[in-house]
Amino acid sequence: RDRSIVVISILVTLGAVNHGLRVVESGLSATDYVIVDGLQRVFYPGAPVKPTVVAMGAPAAQLADAQ
Repeated sequence: RDRSIVVISILVTLGAVNHGLRVVESGLSATDYVIVDGLQRVFYPGAPVKPTVVAMGAPAAQLADAQ
């Protein structure tokens, strides 16, 4: 694992919603990580991070409907 992974801000182009998930049309590459939890702990661009890869779960609306 690369220990020099740092936070940067990237502009992305969003597309349609597909099965409850938003499609990112452009701006990300296959090797990019996306912060989905803990963004409040990122204090500045260039901050080092230790990414944890997690499986993408069901969208929040589907989880609420299942309960």
